[in-house]
Amino acid sequence: FDMDRDYWRTFDESQGAPGGVIWDICLTEPYLWMGSSKGLRILNTMTFATESIGIEQIFYEVPVYDIQEVGNEIWIGSNAGLFIYSNDDPQLMRASDFFKRQPITNFTKLTAIEYLSDEIYVAGRMGLAKFDLKEKEWEVIAQQSQYNNNIVYSMAINDKFIFLGTREGLTRINKRSGLVRDYNYTFLGSVNDIFLDNNIIWLGTSTGLIKFKWKKDL
Repeated sequence: FDMDRDYWRTFDESQGAPGGVIWDICLTEPYLWMGSSKGLRILNTMTFATESIGIEQIFYEVPVYDIQEVGNEIWIGSNAGLFIYSNDDPQLMRASDFFKRQPITNFTKLTAIEYLSDEIYVAGRMGLAKFDLKEKEWEVIAQQSQYNNNIVYSMAINDKFIFLGTREGLTRINKRSGLVRDYNYTFLGSVNDIFLDNNIIWLGTSTGLIKFKWKKDL
């Protein structure tokens, strides 16, 4: 959508959109990063043409679920694992290369990434993990079994809680105590996106847009 000229423009696969289901997009001027069930595409928003930066082939036919800009880096969550692309020194690194202690097993199918302060939270087959940007160290903070082994479609975080959107609904995890609260109501459907606005959560679900005043349930 062009706000200045007040009109919509649609891009199909022949104009640069990736094939398959588009799971996520991330805008880092002048590039639009697009992750899909078929891999990764990068669109130049100035020329409206796809560009190659040399890493796209790595994700050929590999589902890319989430893309986040963290400082001057792009974090890419995919079926093959979590990757980091540095704009300062263009290269692609595996996030698992930063394991200082015992490696985290099943560090694949990274479906959700969230960034808060100096911490990055990711969800995958291993459960929920946190990366400390200062210490450069990973830590598993929740097992998949704590949220019924559901695949995480979306995530939002604040200082006290982690909110997970799944096919079954919404799950809230207390960071300190680890206590879990499930909101697996049929009217929610699949929670595909979460926007956290203080005491209100907006949920983009398979049944529509839902507003939830979550602090009333503390």
